[in-house]
Amino acid sequence: MMIKRHPRLSIWSAPLFNDPEYLAYKSDLEQSIAITPPPEDLLLSRAMPHLHNYIRQTHADVMQQVNHNNQLLQQHVNVFNQAMGDLANGRLTISVQWAPNSSAAPNDSSVSATPSSSSMPPPSPINISTLTPSVNLPQHPHQPVTTPSTITTPSQQSPHYILSSGVCTTQDLWREWHDGLSGGPAIKDLENQWGTVWRKNQSKKYNRRKRVIEGVKAYIELHMLQVDEALKMVEYWRKNPKPEWYSGGVKERSLHWMGENKDKWEHVEKAPISYTNT
Repeated sequence: MMIKRHPRLSIWSAPLFNDPEYLAYKSDLEQSIAITPPPEDLLLSRAMPHLHNYIRQTHADVMQQVNHNNQLLQQHVNVFNQAMGDLANGRLTISVQWAPNSSAAPNDSSVSATPSSSSMPPPSPINISTLTPSVNLPQHPHQPVTTPSTITTPSQQSPHYILSSGVCTTQDLWREWHDGLSGGPAIKDLENQWGTVWRKNQSKKYNRRKRVIEGVKAYIELHMLQVDEALKMVEYWRKNPKPEWYSGGVKERSLHWMGENKDKWEHVEKAPISYTNT
């Protein structure tokens, strides 16, 4: 290497550098240097497997997070679609009532909003300044969209919830009872927390729906079914009742009839339908 860098030095003319053994050693050394990769290439070849593993793991972590976010987004969309379906199909209605107060400031107004039937008595007003003009998506995938559903006063008096007149299927009745409709309270929670005071002139309707719920639970226990499967089968029997369950007129039974005649269907055999748990 020194000879190539400084070929004009007189020292290279010494006999030692012309000795055959030296020349053979020089040739071997030059060949070895020619085929040996530079140090940076060695470091890169050693680092490549580690770099490959790091990139692969990073990609897997990113894809896992993307899939998780997509699942959360889909759950929010499903909750929103369910709320819109409840509103469009009459299972949830919103009444808005202006309640101006003559003693209030000129720019002060109040509104009240609750899912109810048109026969609901006027609820306690809520000041409009406490309402936000937006829809808040749930922070947890199993939490429903927050929408006004009951009216409570600042002193936490019992709410007045109107049982939805738009509930026409077994599945909707079960959902209102256990989960609530579109962010509204679950009937079982109202009953557990407030007893009978929240019903106000709805006890008969409540008791009929309670008997339907009890009948579904008996049907689940009798046939050892999943809830969704049992609801689908009970709904089949509601729409396709046995001949001895009716005499002329409309064949399809109402939820009112189901509540009044629980003993006729709660122990009936499995419905002749297939079920796929989705």
